[in-house]
Amino acid sequence: MLKIFDLLMHLYPAPFRAEFETEMRAVFAAQMSDRTPWIEFLALIHGAARERLFTTTTLRTAVSLGGGVACAFSTQALLYRALLHVLVIGLFAGVAGAQPLPKQDPATLETAKSIYQKAFTALRDAKTMDDMRKIGDSLDAPEWISVDRFGRTLLTRSQADRELESMLALPPEQRASTMDIIWAEHDQTRMIVVAWMFPREEVRTGMDADPKINHRLSRATLIRDIFESTANGWRRIRHEKFLPNGTVLAIDGKSIAERNRVTPAQ
Repeated sequence: MLKIFDLLMHLYPAPFRAEFETEMRAVFAAQMSDRTPWIEFLALIHGAARERLFTTTTLRTAVSLGGGVACAFSTQALLYRALLHVLVIGLFAGVAGAQPLPKQDPATLETAKSIYQKAFTALRDAKTMDDMRKIGDSLDAPEWISVDRFGRTLLTRSQADRELESMLALPPEQRASTMDIIWAEHDQTRMIVVAWMFPREEVRTGMDADPKINHRLSRATLIRDIFESTANGWRRIRHEKFLPNGTVLAIDGKSIAERNRVTPAQ
């Protein structure tokens, strides 16, 4: 903007520039934060025309004034063109930048995968309740809660022993499920992990008029875990389950959600 200011200052008479240019530059720079740029530029053009008008006494000066005014109008046209170009570029850049494509941070994703892999492995290899409690201590904070899809608390850390006992009674290969992490992100104090728990496919018959036709069902449960940064590393403070266990997500590769797509009314 100051370069355009310098250009417009050449419209003023030389004696005027020598006396007032430094002061005008300081005022212009101070007002740029509060006023629209082109208002200041138009004021400079108007001021230049006025100064030349008041300082002309001869035809030669009048001709010079006419040239100055013509130059002012030419400069104004160029200025509007330049400002329009900047405005259009800024507008499109703003629209494009308003919704940047999200990018998964590989380091956060690897951190999340490491946490769950360690927990799943320990869960599979656990032989006693002490082993199970150590898994809880390494994964969850004391204030950990489990929340159902309505936002109601199902379990707290102090109530989790009965769940650990029931899992210990299962064969090792059935204790730990698989998960597909959809998104992992963290800030200074917290990390979130969104994932499909126990994703699987199965073949089902008898779903339509012909009982012999097989259909491929895709099932999973959507969860979100929230971790907090502690002196001992990341510890989970909240486990949220957004879908019932084994929700059917797709039939024969076609999403169930497409049937319930919401669009504006015609």
